[in-house]
Amino acid sequence: MPGGYTRKEDGSWEPDPETSGYVRLIFEKAMCRWTTIMIANHLNEMNVPPPGQFLKRTLNSEVGLRRVTDEEWIWDSRKVWVILRNYAYTGAMVHGKTRAVHVGSKARRNVSEQERFVLENHHPKIVSKKEFYEAAEAIVYHGKPGFRNDAGFSLKGKVRCGNCNLLMVYDGNLT
Repeated sequence: MPGGYTRKEDGSWEPDPETSGYVRLIFEKAMCRWTTIMIANHLNEMNVPPPGQFLKRTLNSEVGLRRVTDEEWIWDSRKVWVILRNYAYTGAMVHGKTRAVHVGSKARRNVSEQERFVLENHHPKIVSKKEFYEAAEAIVYHGKPGFRNDAGFSLKGKVRCGNCNLLMVYDGNLT
C-alpha cells in the first residue's frame, strides 16, 4: 500500500487525511516544474515526516534495518521520485510489476508497463490521471551519466586537486 493511504477494516484503501495532502503537494510542485530535489528540500523545510518515519510512528515499530534518530530522517529526491512514478495514486491497483527471471529463481526483473495488470478505480484517487502524467512529464528520468570520452588524455586519473585531492577532469577545452 503506497504512502498517503490507510487500510480500512474490510481491506479497502482510503486516503489518509494527513499524508494524502503531502502526496498532493508533491504532485502540485512537480506540475509547477519543480525538480525532485527542490520538492524534497521544501518538504524538509516544512518538517514533513518522510514515509519511513511516518510508518514507524503509526506502526510503533522499527522500519527495516534503519537505526537513526528522528532528526536524521529526511526527504531525498529518490523518495519524491518514487511517489511521482507510482500510478496507484490515480486510484488504480497495479499488479505484475516484476517477474522471476526463471522458474524457481528469487531474482526478479521489472516488467514493461504494457505487460502489467492494471485494475482501474480500485480505490479513491489522490491525483487525476492527467495530473499524474503531467507530473511524470516534468520529472523525466535522465538516466545514469555515461562514460566521458577521454580523447586519449595521457594524465587521466593522475592529476589531483591540491586542496580537496579529487581527480582533475579534462573536458577538452584548452582555453
